[in-house]
Amino acid sequence: MTTRYSLTCQCGKIRSVEPSQAGEEFSCTACGTTNEIPTLRHLRELPVLEDNAPSRLRKTDWSPLRGTIFLIGVLITLGSMGAMTIFTVSLRHAPTQTSSLPNEKLTFEDLDDLTPQESWLEWQTLRNLPPKIITPHTEEAPPWEFYRQIATGLAIVGLAVTALTWIVRRNS
Repeated sequence: MTTRYSLTCQCGKIRSVEPSQAGEEFSCTACGTTNEIPTLRHLRELPVLEDNAPSRLRKTDWSPLRGTIFLIGVLITLGSMGAMTIFTVSLRHAPTQTSSLPNEKLTFEDLDDLTPQESWLEWQTLRNLPPKIITPHTEEAPPWEFYRQIATGLAIVGLAVTALTWIVRRNS
């Protein structure tokens, strides 16, 4: 832990200095005058500050607005990641709904139970129907995939908002 000394400007503003700054100059933030920090020998004659916090810790410059935006970014990220998990795990195994029209699916088991007269009537019914175009079965992407992609996009946006509020500093 570095010992910090109290150096008073001509205007009365107190600045804390470290021994590593001995012999340097600084401009006062209050009055703008240039002051010289005493040499190491004379620096020890200055009053020692009671607060000997580590010098590598700096004062945070978080405003309430910046903290709120950061919190919103974190909540968006966590919420969308939870939604991605739900859509991936729970809804992935949900059965897909298919439309079942009468006589659309005719299996061989159904044909085995028909009498010759019933099969003739069924044939007459099927023959009078308009011709059906048979297309190969294409499986559509389940709707959960679309929602999972939206949740992924929101997670990226949340991470970007969180990172930007962490990186961008207030100009003061």
